[in-house]
Amino acid sequence: MLFILFEKMHMTQKDFDEKKGQLHTGTHGCAIKLIGYDLIKKNRDAYKTFQKHIPALKKLREEADYSIKPIPQDESQMALNASDMIKRLLEQNYR
Repeated sequence: MLFILFEKMHMTQKDFDEKKGQLHTGTHGCAIKLIGYDLIKKNRDAYKTFQKHIPALKKLREEADYSIKPIPQDESQMALNASDMIKRLLEQNYR
């Protein structure tokens, strides 16, 4: 997602850091919000799809990062499917 922000939306690191401070979020949360703000202007349907799938994917990433509990296969498959969908959506909207 940072690639989209820096390369496709031409945001600078300084601008990103300022937005991150304004939004009181970490890197992932800020990137998700900024892309969401841009997507809603570009393509409302893409925004809705992004917003539908990103929370579950974010939750699973946080569990994987901060827990020693194994991720069940069905949840990991859901995450792969969601990440593929988000990747395609971003590719279609940020060529």
